Amino acid sequence: MLRILVVDDNADHRFLTQRVLKGLAPEVPLAVDFAEDGEAGLERLQGELPDLVLLDIKMPRKDGFDVLEAVRKDPRTAALPVIMFTSSEVGADVDRARALGASDYVAKPLDAKSFAEGLRACVLRWARRLGRA
Repeated sequence: MLRILVVDDNADHRFLTQRVLKGLAPEVPLAVDFAEDGEAGLERLQGELPDLVLLDIKMPRKDGFDVLEAVRKDPRTAALPVIMFTSSEVGADVDRARALGASDYVAKPLDAKSFAEGLRACVLRWARRLGRA
């Protein structure tokens, strides 16, 4: 079973992400937990660690960059795969995410279908790398 933590402040994006992940269930057994912002995401990481984190960049309180930096500095979570995603089309966001140690990056296009396809492909790739698919 692949355990995923989704950290995203946007309820619509959490709903869409949940639908995409449910669609993977026949191929990859999943357990999904959600956090509504960066601080809540870091709190969840104090407990049992997920296998994979899906992390939005633009959030209030602690943005995804702050969360990723904290994850990489903590020896307990330093090797945890973190997939960043955002609706930002700024190339600097991708560069910064990679520089901070993001494992992967998925753009959240304006259309749900493209986002679903990109997220699905990325999660399946990581499930295989982790031996969960």
